[in-house]
Amino acid sequence: MNRDKILQILKSTGALAEGHYRLSGGRHSPQYLKCECILRRPLEMGKLSKLLAGTFPDDERPDRILGRGLTGGVLAYEMARKLHAEPIFAGEDESGPYLRPGFSVLPGDAVVVVDDVVTTGRAMHLLMSLVLQEGGEIPAVGALVDRSEESVQFGVPFR
Repeated sequence: MNRDKILQILKSTGALAEGHYRLSGGRHSPQYLKCECILRRPLEMGKLSKLLAGTFPDDERPDRILGRGLTGGVLAYEMARKLHAEPIFAGEDESGPYLRPGFSVLPGDAVVVVDDVVTTGRAMHLLMSLVLQEGGEIPAVGALVDRSEESVQFGVPFR
């Protein structure tokens, strides 16, 4: 993926703010991501989705793409359009993530899990567990931005 192109889109949409920020985990950062800001510019979100979708080789093409939250859900939808897959959406409550009503994972389904940002990988791992509990298979996972300090291991390719 073209890093400069992604940074330009993040900055132009206001999703990437620069300054001094204290992140939710207590760390300090000179940058802060507000990926939901990208959603104000559908054409830019489409470009980012297309870039991410293009990183999945044919052997990782999914039957379904699972996203959570506002930006993750739109990302799943846009990637599903480009990869000819079905988008499915997760919600989350105090007991963890769940498939939103009307959406399912069938046994043997290839499900790519996507999110806007990966920091610790916790949310992605929870979504992966949900897919596996339903009998799905996960050929790969993806995110628009990897801001983890150490490479997070998912046990499948991370795009």
